[in-house]
Amino acid sequence: SCVGLQTQEKEDIITWLHKALKLNTMRDGLSRDGEAIEDHLTRNLQEQYGGRWACNFTKNQNQRIQSEKSIKFRLDNNDFVFIYKR
Repeated sequence: SCVGLQTQEKEDIITWLHKALKLNTMRDGLSRDGEAIEDHLTRNLQEQYGGRWACNFTKNQNQRIQSEKSIKFRLDNNDFVFIYKR
C-alpha cells in the first residue's frame, strides 16, 4: 500500500530498497540485516527529500502507520518493510 508519495519518490524508494536488500541479505537468501536495511533507506530518503523519515523492517504485517507519506512492501520469507515520513 502507498499513501501520498509522488512517482519519483516511489521509484527512488524501490531502487534503494532493492540495493539495500542486495547488500544486506545473507548468502542463504533468507537472513537479512533489518537494521542495515532501515538505515540505508532512511539515510537516502533524508538526503534526497529532507525531513524526517523512518523505516521499519518487521515480520508484523499488521503494523499501522499514520503519515502523510508512507509505503509498505511485503517481501519473501514473511518480511515486511514500512517506510514513512514523520
